[in-house]
Amino acid sequence: VAHVVATFDNLVYKLSMRPSQMNADFIERYQKGTSHQQHTTVEEIAALKSLLTFQLDQFEIDYQSGMFTEFKEYKTSFGNTLNSVQESLSFDLIHEGIHIGYVLAMKKLLN
Repeated sequence: VAHVVATFDNLVYKLSMRPSQMNADFIERYQKGTSHQQHTTVEEIAALKSLLTFQLDQFEIDYQSGMFTEFKEYKTSFGNTLNSVQESLSFDLIHEGIHIGYVLAMKKLLN
């Protein structure tokens, strides 16, 4: 879930040349190509839940304000080229869908 938060920040804010909404350590720990090797504490899970809500609320404010006027073209690992924040949002939904599938599969294994 932290990876999904970090990826959204990179795909939307970083590619739009806007300041990150997350601290650099968080992005570094969970961005593309990382693997979480530590146990997650109850406190970290609570913080992630808050981050998900904060991130969505903040993005809505920022998007409505019209701040996403620039965008750095980006070729995804799927071979798609993103040319706008709107395309990046669409791709992010696909990315999140893939990861929710993994989360649900792991949950099923634990039950």
